[in-house]
Amino acid sequence: MGKLLGRLCLSCLFLLACAVSVAGTKADTERTTSFYLSVGKAQIKDTYLSIIPYKGPDWNVGLERFAVSRFGNHRWNTRHLLEGEMAYASSDRRNTSVMSYMLSYEFMFYRRYELKCGLNFYVGGMSMLDVGAVYNPHNSNNPVSAKAALNFGLSGMAAYRLFIKKYPINITYSFSLPAVGVFFCPQFGASYYEIFSLGNRQDWIHFGSFANYMTVINRLTIDLPVNRRSLRIGYEGKFRSMHENHLVYKYYSNSFIVGITWDSSLSAASPRLKKKQAEAGAVAQNY
Repeated sequence: MGKLLGRLCLSCLFLLACAVSVAGTKADTERTTSFYLSVGKAQIKDTYLSIIPYKGPDWNVGLERFAVSRFGNHRWNTRHLLEGEMAYASSDRRNTSVMSYMLSYEFMFYRRYELKCGLNFYVGGMSMLDVGAVYNPHNSNNPVSAKAALNFGLSGMAAYRLFIKKYPINITYSFSLPAVGVFFCPQFGASYYEIFSLGNRQDWIHFGSFANYMTVINRLTIDLPVNRRSLRIGYEGKFRSMHENHLVYKYYSNSFIVGITWDSSLSAASPRLKKKQAEAGAVAQNY
């Protein structure tokens, strides 16, 4: 339902954008940095620890940097995204719980395509590194399930800037879809003492594809100008799935994003600052 809601919101915003005159796009800024927090709900199932699914709150903190490359007529772009994630989930009976910790780094490289209506599409590749663990304090033998994966795949983004009463509003939708990679998964019933102390490392590194390891991340954000910064609000949906060695790991989350964004260019600043920049340019031409 969260992903469906995100798609519906994106469609409505696009229709609104086409009805408003365009005065700029995200490509106007050479570098954009965003810091955000997100809060939502997560569902976790890890059969290495327990066959019971767990549900509970989910928190994220992220740092994103989008940059326009100077070569290729400014049509090539890079995007870095570092995110830390924590979830505390309980069983339906509230008698057991698990804690999930994950650190993710994504690097995307895009080629920009601009439509006549002002909508910018970014299409390219991505790499993603995930490191973390799921901890079950009620297990005495195997209380921790470690997570590590390096994946490569596809990424895309759609960006639109519209002006409402001379105030710029940036609307961005992005997705990440890893396709191939490697990931860590122990054998069924094997303990980490056997792996790291006794050296029983047979069949613990696996080749990942859509058949046994899948990650889908969707983000929809809106940047609202506040003086020289922008207030970011949005939605983030994540889905992770792993099937290997008769073990199953699934992670779903839907979160609300709030953060702050700032640019290296004044073209996305408030109309007052933009007016000052134009006046300063006019004065400079007179000398």
